[in-house]
Amino acid sequence: MKPQIEYFNSLSNANNTFSVGSVTTSYNNLVEMFGEPDMVNSGDGKVTFMFIVDFTFTDDFGSENGLFTLYDWKDNRPSDDSEEFEINVGGFTSLASTAARRAVEIFNTTDTRYAHDTHVMCQGYSHTLFPMRIYLDKKD
Repeated sequence: MKPQIEYFNSLSNANNTFSVGSVTTSYNNLVEMFGEPDMVNSGDGKVTFMFIVDFTFTDDFGSENGLFTLYDWKDNRPSDDSEEFEINVGGFTSLASTAARRAVEIFNTTDTRYAHDTHVMCQGYSHTLFPMRIYLDKKD
């Protein structure tokens, strides 16, 4: 069986998640992928949005469930919501970071984004995972 991942709008509690990485995309892309954010304006001015996403990763060894959060941090969100920027990924394990990166990669490199008008990543479809692209900095 090829590894697969499935994304769901979360009903989980994201309290006590911690930073596990980042992804680069736009706020508009996040809304298209996951619907409206689960939280807006944290009150202390540090976060203006947060998406909470559950996922299930399945391979030959079984399934693993998890969640990740996607959020801006301390005014790094551009004024143009279509501009790409670095978005923080929170979670309980490093698998959360991988799941978030793969969601952006699937959205950017497949026709998944055209299948639905909203929540395109959270429609209950399993996405087959192919080897992740690895970018290496060449030092001459």
